[in-house]
Amino acid sequence: FFFNDTATTEIYTEQIVGSVRCVQETGTWGQQILRFYKMLGGLSAVKPADQHVEQLTQDVKGHVEQHLNRTFTTFKAHSYVSQVVSGIRYRIKIEVDDGEFVHADVWRKATQELELNSAVGGKAVGDEFE
Repeated sequence: FFFNDTATTEIYTEQIVGSVRCVQETGTWGQQILRFYKMLGGLSAVKPADQHVEQLTQDVKGHVEQHLNRTFTTFKAHSYVSQVVSGIRYRIKIEVDDGEFVHADVWRKATQELELNSAVGGKAVGDEFE
């Protein structure tokens, strides 16, 4: 939940993408104000995959399989980081067959078009994004 910029008690929700900076201020009448600012270009923290990222993962499955020259029975998003860059760049950790993981770098352009930038197989669940 975020307070709006007019420092009223009105609360609204917003999807967080990229890094967020929080600034605490004291208002004219002594009230505490929290302001949240998106920082373009910053990587988010690693987050568990949600329905949105799972859908992205399924949308690029064929491209990942073609890139790695393999076919997968299991193909499920595990976790991800995101970055705001003229659209949103997702680095997705994908669980595939036999407990192996694939790291896919997917860019959702501002036009909503998806592009697979890279896919690297042979990863383990504990491997960090590169």
